[in-house]
Amino acid sequence: MPNGNIVVTEERGTRVITLRRPSKKNAITQDMYQEMSRAIDTAQNNPDIRCMIITGGSGVFTAGDDIEDFLKADASHPEMLSNGAKFLYSLAL
Repeated sequence: MPNGNIVVTEERGTRVITLRRPSKKNAITQDMYQEMSRAIDTAQNNPDIRCMIITGGSGVFTAGDDIEDFLKADASHPEMLSNGAKFLYSLAL
């Protein structure tokens, strides 16, 4: 990920998605949702990956959504509004 808030690794057939934004207690931004969706989607299309783990770094899973980032996503940026929904869709598949 360009800003380094998501780290994706693979360990013995397991994709590990780690939230790494300790200054904000891993609060999730729109970009982070997009990167997690991409990591999930590519894992689902890879027969070598049999399990996925989403975890938080620095002793915190997540504080939830980064409200300040979500307030930036308004009607002038509709593509950003769908990142959270896309993430949920990726999880459901």
